[in-house]
Amino acid sequence: MTVTNDRRGRGPVQQPAPAGPVGVNEPAPGGPVSEPAPAGAVSLNEPAPVAPPGSRRERGAATAEFAVAMPGVVLLLLVGLTAVAALIAKVECVDAAREAARVAARGADGAAAGARAAPAHAQVSVSTGRSVRATVTAPVIPLGSVLSSLTVSGSAVAEAEPGVVP
Repeated sequence: MTVTNDRRGRGPVQQPAPAGPVGVNEPAPGGPVSEPAPAGAVSLNEPAPVAPPGSRRERGAATAEFAVAMPGVVLLLLVGLTAVAALIAKVECVDAAREAARVAARGADGAAAGARAAPAHAQVSVSTGRSVRATVTAPVIPLGSVLSSLTVSGSAVAEAEPGVVP
């Protein structure tokens, strides 16, 4: 018996060996083949040939790989968007704290000015003395709302203006 590839790409097919003396195409009992195998024959010790791209074996493989990778891509996208939202909230908190400290240093209500500039659900605190310190803290809710919220804050310090009691 010899093993050859089917022309239709179905893999190895066994065919009966041509009649001839032992040792020409098949090994003699207990000995090696005396001549090389005919062209087109496949050795049983070599791996089977790989199907060409686009064959029936690979049909649907891209769809399956896409379906497996998609949850990871969505998770990565949610993490990235949450990080961007946290960064934006941090910048807004710093801006609101700067505004609150500047207004409080002039003797006005710094907490109200900071609350107007702060992100939603933010807490503004202003402490006075020789200098005015304002701190704004805000929660950032991750996209998907599965995880607990993150907290970002920003603070600023301003010197009280002369003659003004903060």
